[in-house]
Amino acid sequence: MREKGREEILRKAAQLNPAFAKVEILSEGVGLRPTRDAVRLEAEKIGGLTVIHNYGHGGAEFTLSWGCAAEMIRISKQGRFTINTRSKTN
Repeated sequence: MREKGREEILRKAAQLNPAFAKVEILSEGVGLRPTRDAVRLEAEKIGGLTVIHNYGHGGAEFTLSWGCAAEMIRISKQGRFTINTRSKTN
C-alpha cells in the first residue's frame, strides 16, 4: 500500500472514532477478496429481524452478481422486510 493511501484511510477512520488516531499498524494487505467453499446466500432470523447473507464470492463477484441479486429478490419476497436507510449518525 502506498503511504498516501494509508494516511487517508487512517485519517478517515480517526474521523469516525478518535481512538483510531493512535493505532499501531501490525501488517497490511490489499486486494484481498474473501472467499468460502461456497457462496453464502440465505436468509436468517436474528433478534426478530431477517438478515439476507450474500458473501463469499471471492474474485467472481461480478460474474455472480446478477444471479445472486435475483436470488436475493426471490428470498426477500418470501417475507416482509423493513429497510432502515438512516445511519446511526443521523
